[in-house]
Amino acid sequence: MHYNRRVILSFLLIAGAIAIGTFGYIIIEDYSFFEGFYMSVITLTTVGFGEVKPLSGAGRGFTTFYILLGFGSLALAGRAIAESLIENVFSGQSEIKKMKKKISLLKAHFIICGFGRVGAASAEHFIKDGADFIVIENDHEQCHAIREKDYIFLEGDATSEAILLEAGIKSAKGLIALLNSDPKNLFIVLSARELNPTLQIISRVEDASSEKKILRAGADRVISPFAAAGRQIAGDILAATEKTAHRSETKKVVIVDDNPVILRLYTRLFQKAGFHPITAINGREGVDTIISEKPAAAVIDYMLPELSGIEVCRHIRTTQGCRGIKLIIFTADDQAKTKRRAIDAGADAVIIKSPEASEVIEAVVRIIKEDQIK
Repeated sequence: MHYNRRVILSFLLIAGAIAIGTFGYIIIEDYSFFEGFYMSVITLTTVGFGEVKPLSGAGRGFTTFYILLGFGSLALAGRAIAESLIENVFSGQSEIKKMKKKISLLKAHFIICGFGRVGAASAEHFIKDGADFIVIENDHEQCHAIREKDYIFLEGDATSEAILLEAGIKSAKGLIALLNSDPKNLFIVLSARELNPTLQIISRVEDASSEKKILRAGADRVISPFAAAGRQIAGDILAATEKTAHRSETKKVVIVDDNPVILRLYTRLFQKAGFHPITAINGREGVDTIISEKPAAAVIDYMLPELSGIEVCRHIRTTQGCRGIKLIIFTADDQAKTKRRAIDAGADAVIIKSPEASEVIEAVVRIIKEDQIK
């Protein structure tokens, strides 16, 4: 039971006993409230003062019962308070003993020196991997956080050989020095290597100039969080640029349509099909985009502002260097004369619009593949 709760219950017990005595004397002996309270207090504490008024037989019987009740109440309250005080004073020692017992059972474990963000992340990884570990931390607030996570830990200076020995370094498998001070990490590495020559040691470094010193001191590996972050960022941007370069090598498809919903839909579908889609929102922009990008194919709406799909096809077919581009007109008009006009204007194919947008994509892919086979 918590210390504060025990103390509160003890005082409530005593207050209850006094209340019973006070109202008992008021009822039995017709005392006033103050007289009843006074009589109950001197009876409960057995101070030996005289009675307020001569007691009746019933009053003497109640007093006898009340003395026994008072002794019992005071004994229970005194015991509860004493146990709470003792527990409050010596609980720290009890926790230390329990922790030392847990540490003594550790074998082939890991030692984390410093419980900052890197140390906390390391501990979580050990937990997931099912590996035993102990944390050494000198900051009292951090120790409180470690205690809440129920990790095995020692509060002390990790640069101290005594603390390292207490952490079981002789039987440990590995040690991570993660203090935010290179000199302290260097000292930990020196001490750890001397105490356990076969120990696997990894140390954090803040300054690149300290890396060689810590390696010479006995670390198997050094890690700089800032350098690691920089490498990660550089790796991410290189991967992104490689992805962009790869995309630039994929076949381009120009989509010309004045409907933004259609443009977004076809852009997404062509991307999934492995193409690099480029969009234009009117006939004039479509002509300029096709000429400049020279895509493998252009999907052109029949009805466009500024220039129609038919006019776009005529411009492209009369432009030098664009004759190999596959021009595909898509339209809702399924009349034969519409298709003939498109073909005469230079279109390679005419696709009738349907609720299934994927059919347009499949048709474009088929036309491009047929051209590659030829």
